[in-house]
Amino acid sequence: MVAAASPILSSESAAQPGDLLRIEHFGSLYYHRRTARFALLPPHLTRLLLDATRGNALEAYARDPKGYDVDEETLIRDIEGLLHDGMLDEGFRCHARVLHHNGSHAALTGPLITHIQLTRACNLRCTHCFVDITPKPDPHELSTAQMLSLFAELETLGSPVVVLAGGEPMLRRDFWELVAGVGRHGLDASLCTNGTLITEENAARLAASPIREYSISLDGPDAPTHDTIRGAGRFEQALRGIRLLRAAGAKDVQFRVTVTSGNADRLGDYATLGRELGVTRVAFKPFRQTETGAAQHADGLYIDRLSYLRAMERAKAAWPSDGPPAQWGDGIPTRTPEWAGIIPPFGCVGGTTSASVMYDGRVVSCGFVLDPQDWSLHAHSFTSCWREAPTIRSWRTFTGNDQCGSCENFTVCGGGCRARATGAGRTLNEPDPWADCTVDPSERPSRKRLHVIA
Repeated sequence: MVAAASPILSSESAAQPGDLLRIEHFGSLYYHRRTARFALLPPHLTRLLLDATRGNALEAYARDPKGYDVDEETLIRDIEGLLHDGMLDEGFRCHARVLHHNGSHAALTGPLITHIQLTRACNLRCTHCFVDITPKPDPHELSTAQMLSLFAELETLGSPVVVLAGGEPMLRRDFWELVAGVGRHGLDASLCTNGTLITEENAARLAASPIREYSISLDGPDAPTHDTIRGAGRFEQALRGIRLLRAAGAKDVQFRVTVTSGNADRLGDYATLGRELGVTRVAFKPFRQTETGAAQHADGLYIDRLSYLRAMERAKAAWPSDGPPAQWGDGIPTRTPEWAGIIPPFGCVGGTTSASVMYDGRVVSCGFVLDPQDWSLHAHSFTSCWREAPTIRSWRTFTGNDQCGSCENFTVCGGGCRARATGAGRTLNEPDPWADCTVDPSERPSRKRLHVIA
């Protein structure tokens, strides 16, 4: 999720078992297993890597230089980049597994990231939650077999990045069976949990599991702030869960912070707390008022975009050099390069690079925006939903509006977040109230177009 100096993935790691080269209509996507990131590659680099899976890439170029449609100087520079990024080894060979599906030019063959709502059940009642929470599992939740079938489809599609969330995902009775399935199908999973159910015993099981990352929700750097949203005593329970995970050897444990009007002035304090607990990262995201769950009534948590951006800047300025790395998102979905033709002119990444699977099997572009016509895994395969479901396909054809189309920042913003638009009572074709056009140009953060996506 960081911009590279070259149009390829920047990484210190060599190729790993499980790297993927996924052929797409614009060229290909290279999935680097160590970093769990995708890189977009144009046609000539796609051909180079394909040739490198069968032999020496330099020798392949020498046999047919005209077939690559680039000059030798460019090709040599690109090869140096592929070597640096671990896509080629020292023998100019590529060891990634090649996936070539007959997908539609209107979309990627499969999402780059899939958010999976394992359950609607939760032991908390957070005031900013977008999920319509229940105390017990919903009878319409996907079965174990259906979940494992979903994992298998994602493996086949070459879509290994998944986020396991809820509700509280650890409340599923088959939780450990699903965790085992993640490993069996080669998925790189992030577990989003409130941390309150982590015990010494299950912390050890989690640390030894194939889950790649543990994302613990922490909505305040102290008990009064956090517990105002999540309930009395929940701050200490979450911290205990983090300590147990770290003590058990979990390598990647992060804070996941929803920035609200109540904690915006305390963001710098997460650095001290994170350092004390040994967390590996702090990820900030703005509160989103939506049409679903408690979030539709949580007006007191709303923070306007300019206040959010200024809070980010203050926190960055105060962040100590020895604090855990922080992700300073500006709240606007990151768009892929125009040359790839993945994301339509108007709209976010929902239904184009990301998908969400709801607890009851509905496959949607965005888990914050639901439609009665959404297709479900109870009736369709995930692949069919991704490629053919009318509500997902419609997200790829939004027409937008005159206000966004005439904005100088439109090519970067694309109209912003659709969930925030509908949460504010607007239609899916109207501007995100948070879009950059609502902020003075001098206040806008620099937004470089990224070639590395995840």
